Amino acid sequence: MKKFLRILGILVLVLLVVIVGAITYITQALPNIDAPTDLKVESHQACRTRGLFVNSVSVCMDCHTAHGIGMRSQRLWWGHLGQGARSSVAR
Repeated sequence: MKKFLRILGILVLVLLVVIVGAITYITQALPNIDAPTDLKVESHQACRTRGLFVNSVSVCMDCHTAHGIGMRSQRLWWGHLGQGARSSVAR
């Protein structure tokens, strides 16, 4: 029993040191910067085209877009990209 309590005490102490270390790291080592106030995002046709390409390569839209005829192997409905997948889509 004494050995169990010693091991438990060491584990609690290690956990406490890790928690204190994490809190110290977050509050002291990470930079404290304000959010940008004049953030402007420009949208160009080339960027949108590139986004469609990246989407087709990463296959995110395969699950997040409705398919025609309700089958997963059917093509995507391009007018509904990213609007959520439904098991059956009526035309």
